[in-house]
Amino acid sequence: MNYFIRPEAQKDYYRVAEINALAFRSFIENPAERSYIAEVTLVDSLRHSANFDPDLALVAEWEGEVVGYALFTPYTVRIGGVEHKAVSLAPLTVDPKMQKMGVGTALMEKGHAIAKEKGYDFAFLLGHTEYYPRFGYQTGMFGPYVLDVKVTDIPAGELDLVEREVRRGDIPDLVDMWHTWFDDVDLALFPGSTLLDWISHCEKIISTVLVEDDKVLGYTRYMLGDAGDVKLFLARDEKAVLQVLRFLAEKAIKHDQAMLHLPLHSDSACVQNWIKIPFTVQKSIWNAAMICLLNEQNLVVKSYLDQVQSGLRTQGLLLYPPQVEFS
Repeated sequence: MNYFIRPEAQKDYYRVAEINALAFRSFIENPAERSYIAEVTLVDSLRHSANFDPDLALVAEWEGEVVGYALFTPYTVRIGGVEHKAVSLAPLTVDPKMQKMGVGTALMEKGHAIAKEKGYDFAFLLGHTEYYPRFGYQTGMFGPYVLDVKVTDIPAGELDLVEREVRRGDIPDLVDMWHTWFDDVDLALFPGSTLLDWISHCEKIISTVLVEDDKVLGYTRYMLGDAGDVKLFLARDEKAVLQVLRFLAEKAIKHDQAMLHLPLHSDSACVQNWIKIPFTVQKSIWNAAMICLLNEQNLVVKSYLDQVQSGLRTQGLLLYPPQVEFS
């Protein structure tokens, strides 16, 4: 079947939302167990990100009706200490009545072709391990790394940092700190240089800068009521690391939490040089975490994929940005 693949228009927004609701709801055998309805608002959130590219937001038409949708969102991702242009595929969705009829294939092939033309090096996603590899996606390419720090192992000291909201004027400091912590981490996804790149879109996640005498010394995103569940941790220097840890520990203790969970790669220079207190490393392999090489001439990315697949290289840490945080 030949489908007409084109960039979405504003008139498609309702239909795209409807397809997402229908398609992702259909995966749930027990609705009380889990719901993917967040995919509806995920698209809205990604549309207003600064790096949104309307050429990569695609709909599939059949007999004048939109029956599928694919959104490829551009990012800058580091591998081997080098910046690379990448796209995240999320979501790829097809009206249940048209599934297994080639709609997803048509959308993905068109999206990959456009991304290649625009100079993107690879695409990445979290998805079904029996579906996406047929389109060139390699499984198990990144995964979560978490450093577990016991609150009782954090040395006592003055709680001298003040918590406040993120402001536009803070962004250069936050960007500098991010590069300090993540430039040597494979698959590090650069959040961006705009205010909304540093503010979670989830009401249950607190996005905050930590200042002393009006100087930004740290940044963190953590769960409301569970400061031990940290989404991003940044500190200006070794001294500030301890200060930010004390800040989080104080909040964790108030809710009877004994551990901080920091999403940091244990191989990074900042972790090895600046975190001097004991920690344990939680490392998981996500088979659903996949990468598809789009630019065969990019030997850095190709080498990463080959080495991870053969077990010669540790998986990278890819932290999705605030726009996709819903819980």
